[in-house]
Amino acid sequence: MAALDTEARKLPNFFLVGAMRSGSTSVYYHLLAHPHIYTSRIKEPNYFATDLRIPLDRRHRTRLAEAKRGKLNRVRVSDFDEYLGLFEGASSELAIGECSVAYLYSKTAAAEIRSMIPHARILMVLRNPVQRAYSHYLMHVRNAQAKSSFRDEMNRDLSTIDDTGMANPYIETGLYYEQIKRYLGIFPRDQVKIFLTEDMRDDLYAFLSSLYEFLGVDSSFRPPATIYNEAKVPRSTLLNQLWSKTPLKGSIVKHLPQSVRDIVESLYNSYNVPKMSEVDREYLITVFAPEIRRLEPLINRDLANWLK
Repeated sequence: MAALDTEARKLPNFFLVGAMRSGSTSVYYHLLAHPHIYTSRIKEPNYFATDLRIPLDRRHRTRLAEAKRGKLNRVRVSDFDEYLGLFEGASSELAIGECSVAYLYSKTAAAEIRSMIPHARILMVLRNPVQRAYSHYLMHVRNAQAKSSFRDEMNRDLSTIDDTGMANPYIETGLYYEQIKRYLGIFPRDQVKIFLTEDMRDDLYAFLSSLYEFLGVDSSFRPPATIYNEAKVPRSTLLNQLWSKTPLKGSIVKHLPQSVRDIVESLYNSYNVPKMSEVDREYLITVFAPEIRRLEPLINRDLANWLK
């Protein structure tokens, strides 16, 4: 495959657009590890999700400045020059990109990207929407945004706590059909590559080889087989609620040695996460079944296991 064009102004030429809670952090770091790929120093700048953008306040500007000294997960970038600055370190890399998972469920991002960068390559990693919904809930538990059971949280209006502004992001974010159709409707099919999380789980290096080949870089490169951003829950709900309200939380953790951070992390969080109840799982299968069935021919994949 021919190498992708590199923009003179260092615009990205590929985007990992989602889905949320589908392994995007692991994919981001596997992209970052490749010597021929340059990724934005902020994983999720969300520049093209104009319908979801919130104002860039003082806290965000501070984090943008800090990003010059390291990687950050997510900041809302609305200024074009600041967005270009995220890629100023790119030099001879063949692929330059970013990984904003909001771009998949955004109603504007696909058209905005196509308008500015028509040759862009689009990457998607889709997770079983039933599992994705529960992982989304566990993230809200960890962030002290969810205080009730999974079913209770699904039944309440979450539009004020979730960046998407959706009333029920656990379900709405996993309605992939229309989200993917937006991209396939305006980008040539050979510029869109759709994976499942099962591809990454079942054979990581085959997955990465296909991903790297799609981006036009050395597909034989093998980064460490590390899994990032695994699900975890706080050991104490009360402590988590109090800690989340501490304005100095980020500053305190940032100045701790990594060895101490690891100890604090192990004391504070547990990877022994509770399983979704069978009742909730069956309910979500019923909810997502029609969506899954019409998604299969769209992406040309057998998704029968998502209905079990």
